[in-house]
Amino acid sequence: MGQSARIFFSDMRENYTRTKSFAVFQIMNNDANAPVYGQYGTNSEQGNSNAVSFQNRSNFQEFSLGYSRNKGLHDWDLLLLANRDNLIAGSNLNLTVQGISAHASYVYDKRFIAEFAAAYNGANRYPSDGGFKYGMFPSVGLGWNLHNEAFLKDKSWLSELKLHGSYGITGLDNGSYFTYIQSYNNAPTTYFGTSATSTTTIAESFLANPNITYEKANMLNIGFDSRFLDNRLSFDLDYYFNKYSDLSIVRGTNSGTLGIAYPNENIGKQNNSGIEAVLGWQETRGKFSYWASVNAAIQQSKLIDNGEPAQMYEWMQRTGHPVGLTYGYIAEGLFQTQAELDNRATTEGYIPQLGDIKFKDLNNDGVINQYDMTIIGSEKPLILLGSNLGFRWSQFDFSTLLVAELNRQVYPSGNSYREFLEGVGQAFDMHLDRWTPSNPNASYPRLTTNGDLTMVNLIMQPPIASG
Repeated sequence: MGQSARIFFSDMRENYTRTKSFAVFQIMNNDANAPVYGQYGTNSEQGNSNAVSFQNRSNFQEFSLGYSRNKGLHDWDLLLLANRDNLIAGSNLNLTVQGISAHASYVYDKRFIAEFAAAYNGANRYPSDGGFKYGMFPSVGLGWNLHNEAFLKDKSWLSELKLHGSYGITGLDNGSYFTYIQSYNNAPTTYFGTSATSTTTIAESFLANPNITYEKANMLNIGFDSRFLDNRLSFDLDYYFNKYSDLSIVRGTNSGTLGIAYPNENIGKQNNSGIEAVLGWQETRGKFSYWASVNAAIQQSKLIDNGEPAQMYEWMQRTGHPVGLTYGYIAEGLFQTQAELDNRATTEGYIPQLGDIKFKDLNNDGVINQYDMTIIGSEKPLILLGSNLGFRWSQFDFSTLLVAELNRQVYPSGNSYREFLEGVGQAFDMHLDRWTPSNPNASYPRLTTNGDLTMVNLIMQPPIASG
């Protein structure tokens, strides 16, 4: 069996502008019987103009060829697929992703399952003599239908019991816009000679990365699916471990003295793993049916490499910890007396006042600076919970979905949390319990309209809300 498809899509956005001016009048004297009006502006004809604000064009082609056969205890299924996706957005050069892929599956006696898939894909925004850079992404999966084995086949209480596992390599096209090509932009004018003759200059816009490539992930999944009591009761359990490599990030050891932006490099590595479980029940009685299921998942991550420079102290290290943690200073209450201000470690670049946050001097050098920053919040794995409840009667149905998260951390910031941000923001109810000499046990530091002081009070110790 063979088939092909070809799809085209285009989009254009156009702005229409209509302008018209009107004269306005103002009374110029105080004589109500003979008012004198002064005219400001003029009446004009309506002006109309239009301009294209954005346009893109996309086309997609695909060809597939498949073969399926069933003979006795053997089932085969084969598929060959080729596709090409091309996108031109605005004034950008086209982005094209193309490749071929194949899938093969084999089932023996409805008990043993084997699958193999491979894709050979490439994109045109990577360095390869101006052409495409391709990668091979294979995967394999195995399954065992235990419920079809002789020792379980006649068990009336068991509807399905399947063990399964898979392992594969995937890729992500996360390349920037032709960043392997060194580009130059106009730079500020330079003056030479006694006559101050101006000369146009050019400068590097960023550093090119000739080694940029696609991101990769090695993905493992192991689990089982089970159904009991005529498919009314179900329980599924899965474990996964994903090993990511060649992640596109900016190297942490770069120096700011260069003066231009550093390119992304494929140096990042991290691991993600977790367990997911789903327990469900469904039943039908005449025109009435109902269902209920609960699910739980535990997710955790570990940063393996992000190009982090060697840190002076262990507590500053990000490598080896969960991905996405917030780092800052540990708060130890608020300054209540002048004696506390005099005897605490000094804060680099700022003189604390009463009502400000006291920060922990982790290295005991008497100065609060970047060497006292560490993990703020919890490193516990994220726990996801959910439930799906519903029923159906005749032509009427109802369902509800409930979700919850544990060990989730939120960093409130900006105008939604801080008072008088940059000196012009708002204040909120929580700021009523701010520190004052008469309210030393406040839950919030002293208020200030000085944006810089507010930043010191709050950014140095990001407020973390856990749920």
